[in-house]
Amino acid sequence: MPRTRTGPGGQVEAGERAPTLAVRDVAEEAGLTARAEDAYVAVFVQDDRLDVRRITAVVCIISWNGE
Repeated sequence: MPRTRTGPGGQVEAGERAPTLAVRDVAEEAGLTARAEDAYVAVFVQDDRLDVRRITAVVCIISWNGE
C-alpha cells in the first residue's frame, strides 16, 4: 500500500465547513488556536485509488497562536 503524508485532518461534522474543520483539527492535533475567519479553502484535490474516491479540501490558515 502506498504511503502518504498529511497534516492535521479529520471527519467533517454535520453542517461543518472546511475552514472550521481545519481550525478545529489544528487545535486538537497540534495545540494551535486560530479563527475560522483566518482560514480559506485554497484548492480541492480529487484522488481515486483502489475504487475509493476521496475529495480533500486544502485549507490555508493565515494567522494562528501557539508553537
